[in-house]
Amino acid sequence: MSISWSGTAGSVRGNLKYVTDWTEFNPGNEDEQNGNFFPVKLDDQYAGQNITVSRNGGKEKTAVDLLWILRVPDGSTIFTFKADGREIFTLNFATATLAGAGVG
Repeated sequence: MSISWSGTAGSVRGNLKYVTDWTEFNPGNEDEQNGNFFPVKLDDQYAGQNITVSRNGGKEKTAVDLLWILRVPDGSTIFTFKADGREIFTLNFATATLAGAGVG
């Protein structure tokens, strides 16, 4: 996996394997426990700040955390990361290869 950057816009490349029955991911929501996942570790400069992540401009999740696991449902997925309300970067998965169920 690699990320090509143009300013704060990141384009993810490489193969994301398909994971099944990851019950620790989003407990109580079985539909989200299978899929392609991508880990992100933010720089220590964001320690102690409210980090907000949204997928395709949808529902936001906010936490004071530097470690994030992203569930990537398809190649048109874009994640936006904000620190205390300021956008810090986006990750676009259009150039990533998502292995399907039973493939990766």
